[in-house]
Amino acid sequence: MGAQAEQGAVRVAVSFAGPRGRTTRLAWGQQTTWDDIQFFLPEVKYFSFLRAAAPVAEGMDLDGVLDCVRDLLVRHDCLRTTIVTEPDGSVLQTVRERGELPVELVHAGSDTDEAVEAQAVAVWNRLRSRNFDHANEFPVRCAVVLRDASPARVVLCLSHAVADWQTARLVGREMADIMASRSAGRTDSGPVPPPGPADLAQYEASPQGQQLNAAALEHYREQLSRFPSTMFGTPVPVASPRYLGAGLESSAVPLALGVLGARYRTGTSALLLAVTAALLGGLTGDRRCALMLLSGNRTTVGTRQALGSLGQTVPTIIEPASDSFADLVEAASSSSLRAYRRGRFDPRAAASLVAEEERLRGHRLDLGCRFNDMWSPGASAPSDTSLDQIREAAATTRFTWTGGTDADKITFFLDVFGPAQTATLHLLADSHRIPEESIRGFLLGVEAVLLDLLKPFEPRGGEPTVTELQAVAGLTAPCTAE
Repeated sequence: MGAQAEQGAVRVAVSFAGPRGRTTRLAWGQQTTWDDIQFFLPEVKYFSFLRAAAPVAEGMDLDGVLDCVRDLLVRHDCLRTTIVTEPDGSVLQTVRERGELPVELVHAGSDTDEAVEAQAVAVWNRLRSRNFDHANEFPVRCAVVLRDASPARVVLCLSHAVADWQTARLVGREMADIMASRSAGRTDSGPVPPPGPADLAQYEASPQGQQLNAAALEHYREQLSRFPSTMFGTPVPVASPRYLGAGLESSAVPLALGVLGARYRTGTSALLLAVTAALLGGLTGDRRCALMLLSGNRTTVGTRQALGSLGQTVPTIIEPASDSFADLVEAASSSSLRAYRRGRFDPRAAASLVAEEERLRGHRLDLGCRFNDMWSPGASAPSDTSLDQIREAAATTRFTWTGGTDADKITFFLDVFGPAQTATLHLLADSHRIPEESIRGFLLGVEAVLLDLLKPFEPRGGEPTVTELQAVAGLTAPCTAE
């Protein structure tokens, strides 16, 4: 493997020879992500890249680390795949049996852990600073951070076209495991690799996959027929950038969800969705909530450890029987459960359903309100935290504006992620429909509502209503940006 210098960076080429090559169509989740990526090109969008990193096992030299990178490429088809769009618009992925992956070598500058970490962050930002050329480039970029002359950290940048957050975590963990195994003198190939995107695509084309697709599309059609044209009023142009991002980092939210989950006998995701629906109702003035739920589609044995981009969006109507928050929790739980069960389908077929519904109505549908809970799958919040402890945690909550863009297609997009002990809520919203103060009020309102729900029922006369909770958050009137 020869080294070369290019614009101050030293790169080596890691050659590999994999066990097989093949060509398939994209899996359904991949196609969903691919279409999103194409919409934003040539702009470089943050969601197109996922980070995986692994500390180098003690005693390993650079050649050993590069051998481990080769092992990773050989084990996983998706890391040695190219993707091309055919003249008819179909998209094909080809797993390459042989090839080379450039690996960047970067010196930390000093031998401190802080310097290594700072360089790893700088490398990650550089690796994701340009879009992948999927037809001519493998969907993984790799760098090794060196402490003096010894490797200290492997940083991987994965394309979202072949990976989701779960894939990035699995790849990072496996990179660490391969290096630890090699450092301990073991040379076995490890467990059988999990399914990859090409495996998923082949299953989806099978009779069983097509049955899954038909049931999911029927659910999609039924929910779509009940969707309002939009939950918000006519857009009112305001200053650029149009789409504003904001984040709330809270250790109180997980604690509150743990206590409330036991009270309402439901999971944290259903509670988060119910609070989201309640506060959206304050913004729209409508009890009925129409959202596109992001389904991670990792609920079966075959998908739990699979590598790939599996997530898809499912239209979901949440319509409680009354103004009671308990009824809203029940509606959110049942609606989301049905949606997640029907989360895998051919997205091009779903797009045809949308086009047909729009043709029948004579106008476009706003499918830009989205909810994505990536936090709950790893959550394990205690159910016995006191209200005083949760209030103390709330004192450390941080709200930040995260920037804006004029290039997007959403109305409201709430992401929830982070470690089990700290939830980060990130909202990207169309400021032509939701004014800046309402974006901030929504995020702060989530924590305020959860804290209010923790209060004893008796002093206020029983179970709180959704209307009362909207007032707690200060979101009580339909909004159109002004």
